[in-house]
Amino acid sequence: MATRALITLLGVALALALSASATPGSQAQSDMQAPLAPLSMAAGQSVVLAWQLPARPRPDTVVIYRSEKTAEAFEELARVESATLGFTDEKVELGRTYQYRLATLRGAAASPMSGAVEVLVGGTARMTLRGGSTDRAVFDVTVFRGGRRLTSAFSHSPGEKIGDLVHVPELARIEDFRLGVTLRELSLSRARSETTSRLALQTSAGETLKDLAGNPIQADFRFPGSEREILTAAIQLADGRIIALAEGVSFTVP
Repeated sequence: MATRALITLLGVALALALSASATPGSQAQSDMQAPLAPLSMAAGQSVVLAWQLPARPRPDTVVIYRSEKTAEAFEELARVESATLGFTDEKVELGRTYQYRLATLRGAAASPMSGAVEVLVGGTARMTLRGGSTDRAVFDVTVFRGGRRLTSAFSHSPGEKIGDLVHVPELARIEDFRLGVTLRELSLSRARSETTSRLALQTSAGETLKDLAGNPIQADFRFPGSEREILTAAIQLADGRIIALAEGVSFTVP
């Protein structure tokens, strides 16, 4: 009898071990729906995720997977209780693109993974035409180096490449602000100006909205101005394309 009981316990333990090792994509998915792709938002030097889960069957755990855009496979990032409908990923770097997927667990059953959502942290290199004349214009160039956002101003005439090597005092080193973009032509035209401002979002009661990490949620708003002369720069990208960049407008450099 003791031997039979021992064999039974070993069989149960083995079954539990096999069930616990079930992963998204296993046979235990039969009654588990794939969750929807999470919502994502870059907030400073972190990524905030939020999601909704299927009502039935109600999962116990949410598994969060992450991959860099250039990576092939998703790796498990974290597990949270299903009642927690959000997660903040603070292990990210400025200027990098990440992808996220979700899966859910209920006991030994695992759902398929959700679709992927992609988020860019901090942004990529970009330039803004600040103003000038038909002979010379001023550009702000923003790059990301060592997990930091760096901006420097440059004055250029048609035919010159935009950006240069600049000593950054706070980093005590020279950084490269050259983006492979050439200024081809400057022209003036009459148009309605436009300004872009980044403002914190507020509730109807005037309170600042904050993300799950406690940071203010901000958005870019464009405001029309009066009609006036607008400087436009024809710039040639590294791949040979030529685009028109209007005064006060930013362009993300591919």
